Amino acid sequence: MLEVMEELSPQALREDIDFLLSAIICRHPNPFYCTSEQALRRYCQLLSARAEDLPPAERLVKLLAIPSLLNDGHTRFRGVDGPGGIRKLLTGLPIDLYWYHDGLHVRAAHPGWAELAGAGVLRLAGAGNAALLDSVLPLVSRENTWRGLEVAPQLMNRPELLCGLGIGADPSSVSCEVDAGGAVRQISLPALPPADADPGNWACRRRPARPS
Repeated sequence: MLEVMEELSPQALREDIDFLLSAIICRHPNPFYCTSEQALRRYCQLLSARAEDLPPAERLVKLLAIPSLLNDGHTRFRGVDGPGGIRKLLTGLPIDLYWYHDGLHVRAAHPGWAELAGAGVLRLAGAGNAALLDSVLPLVSRENTWRGLEVAPQLMNRPELLCGLGIGADPSSVSCEVDAGGAVRQISLPALPPADADPGNWACRRRPARPS
């Protein structure tokens, strides 16, 4: 686990919840047009009360889920759907995923795993695609289905998040079942340091992204 996981103590989680809730109310021009203030405060109160009982990875995913409760694609943690922010703090698998019209695929691969570029992903950490999507969507701030399909795969390759969601138990490696040209393979993918897990630095790509 990285320092960000170790530093998210129960007290730190409570402080982050209070700060985030205050920031949403003070800075968002209309935060409760889809979700009631009562529902948001209730979620935050319950999470604060359970902070001592949750492992660090689960504390993190439940904190990341708070902005998505607003059903507003513009309110989110930096790095959830782009560079910087939380993405610079978490490890990542050597594959970049995208939900194409024909399912979940490896859009880009680290040079050390170049042969996986373009492969279809059948299971990740033992979970099928539908289960993966259902588990990750609560972390995605979105207003429609398309945005969920666009952003969710970007979070599926973060081992700490998978552990926090109850998918897999080992943040250092993740099992993966892929279909590469009709050949089904079972592989174990290591968690790479944040700098090495940036797909912007990888040359092996599948094809231009397009919505499903």
